[in-house]
Amino acid sequence: MDGASFKKKIIENNLSDSFIFHDLFVEEFVASVTNSGEEKLIINQFIRKLSLIKSLDNLNCGVRWLELLKSCGLYSLHIDTKSKNFRLLFSVEKNGKIFLRLFDEKSGKKQTSYAKNIEIALDRK
Repeated sequence: MDGASFKKKIIENNLSDSFIFHDLFVEEFVASVTNSGEEKLIINQFIRKLSLIKSLDNLNCGVRWLELLKSCGLYSLHIDTKSKNFRLLFSVEKNGKIFLRLFDEKSGKKQTSYAKNIEIALDRK
């Protein structure tokens, strides 16, 4: 997968009118998904969840895989597979939902800090 393939998937699924993707987010997505061994699963989850978000009137609807980060006003979309625990940070703006940052949240002793990733996402806003 490359950036062009990513954008093609978004357009094919009629999602380009509701979502904006920061260029660095696209790079992070492509780098994380490519050669993951779960590319198809991750892309299918991503497209399915974007379609559901597009249809929601209220993002604070209580679905497990979507959370509001109250400290910064960003949302975190979760994509979980057997080996990956991706978090996709996005903001809601007048012109659409803007995806800003993707990271793989680690569990255990070396947990991934949301704070660092939130800071990166807010810098891209």
